[in-house]
Amino acid sequence: MAEIDAKKKKFHQSKKVNISAVKVYKPIFVSLIKMLLSFFFSIAFSVYIPFSLTETLSIETANDEILHKLIEENPIVIALSCSQKDAYILASFSNAESLFPEAKFVAVFPLSLRNFLNQSVPSDPYFAIIKNGVPTAVVGQIDDESTLLYMIDLHLYGTRPVLNSQSELIAALGESPITLMSSYKQFDNTFSLAKEVMPTVGPVNVISLAPSVISDINMKPNECAIYRKVDNALEPFDCSKNTFLNISKTTFDFATIDKLRNSQKLAVLFHSPEIKPEHTELVFVLGSHFRDFNFFFLKDEKTKEFVNAFYERQFCNGLNFGIVDVKNNFIYEVNDYITDELKNATEFDAQIWLNSIAQLINALNLGQVPKTPKSEPIPKPSDLPIKKIVGLNYFDFVLETNMDVLVLFVKPRSNECAEMFTEFRKVAEDSIANNNTNLKFAFMDATVNQIDGGLYPIPGQPSILLYPAANKSFPRLMIGKKAADIQLLMRLFATNSFKLSKEEKLGGMSDFFAAVEYAKLAKPKMNQEQIEVLDDTIKKVAEAYILHINNEKKSTGEAENSFTTVNKEL
Repeated sequence: MAEIDAKKKKFHQSKKVNISAVKVYKPIFVSLIKMLLSFFFSIAFSVYIPFSLTETLSIETANDEILHKLIEENPIVIALSCSQKDAYILASFSNAESLFPEAKFVAVFPLSLRNFLNQSVPSDPYFAIIKNGVPTAVVGQIDDESTLLYMIDLHLYGTRPVLNSQSELIAALGESPITLMSSYKQFDNTFSLAKEVMPTVGPVNVISLAPSVISDINMKPNECAIYRKVDNALEPFDCSKNTFLNISKTTFDFATIDKLRNSQKLAVLFHSPEIKPEHTELVFVLGSHFRDFNFFFLKDEKTKEFVNAFYERQFCNGLNFGIVDVKNNFIYEVNDYITDELKNATEFDAQIWLNSIAQLINALNLGQVPKTPKSEPIPKPSDLPIKKIVGLNYFDFVLETNMDVLVLFVKPRSNECAEMFTEFRKVAEDSIANNNTNLKFAFMDATVNQIDGGLYPIPGQPSILLYPAANKSFPRLMIGKKAADIQLLMRLFATNSFKLSKEEKLGGMSDFFAAVEYAKLAKPKMNQEQIEVLDDTIKKVAEAYILHINNEKKSTGEAENSFTTVNKEL
């Protein structure tokens, strides 16, 4: 026990750090535990599946049955769920068991732990503390091994040693993405706040400060303070949940594909082969002043590939800056403000960059910065019956005067899209064979191209739009999936007359109703005028289906459908 207590003392003890200011900290975190475990981490990185690592470590692996047995046999169980890329977390978790001998440590298969917890859980890796069969904490996503150790310690014991100097405070910061601090008298309240906000913001460390330290960092005795690891910012606040959630957002972040896709604001992107302090200081100032944007540095290789797909020229090559609307698949043209001369300068002048970016953002807010849709390169002309179009030439193609234009939107490697493409090609080849020179057919990959105004065809599914020659502003969305439905769309809404060799046969009313429900999936992305056009399209297609089916029923004497009856079902 003496050896364990000594290890815990080292775990909590601070390191000596030089500081010159308290407003924004830039600590260097060197943990004794990390040094002791570095050998195991090197092993972990060479292992493809984390659970195979358990064969060389002391940690036990559990499925549903083993997990339940361990919980029955042990008053405290700490269970870790992690994925293939998190072997280093598993190694740290295994070696941490000696620091917490009162608990049984176990690596649990992700599905088994989710089944036991039966609640919303963070993304892997995360851990759960289970006391006497009851989960008392579920903590994640864990971003590094030191965060794991500090979070286990905090949630297992629910206490922290009081920090008595600035050097101790500096050493404690950054061991979690967010650190909350308050006076030792308010620790319980601060800890409760941390647990309350954790499902929203991820792991939150909590530390207690002596009165002298509170005074040194200009906190009031009844205040809390928050430290954000990413942008090294320390801010006091009033200890309320709402205030915390407002200031917990970092002024900038390191981009991942998920963070970019989930960004509800425009993403301001900064790429450099080497991210230097002057870069982070610049983006910190920008992020502090322009809260209507999300600022990101690009480091992750997969994320760089994701961003490069928005640009004709590779974005992540040298020093670069861009603004992307990831949600709507647009990039903003920033070259008039962030010039090649500025990016290629021998020295990085933060003030010139700051002024240029501020001017750019102000112009963007005034609607003075043009945007370009995400697009594949414009393809070469071809004689194929169905032309490939992309975001950059979409409107040039569909808005051609006097032409009725049909566009099929597809998703690669989709069986449904392949089937609809076959139906589409059948009609296109028939049209060309009959010399319908005022009728054009095209397709576009909707996953890598965007058009101004947005794509409202059904996300991830095949769909067809007809742009009538006489009314390009309101294209008609096809109701159905077969060649007969394409022909019907043309007969109802094309401006120019045309000839086809064969009239395909429409399906029954059950096919029609299924097609209507399918088409309605596009409504969430439509504006009110587009919704009204879709409703009118459905009405006219319904009338055509009823006429077709009633003509068939006349020969059999069956009761005919009426539009009133069909309209009620719609």
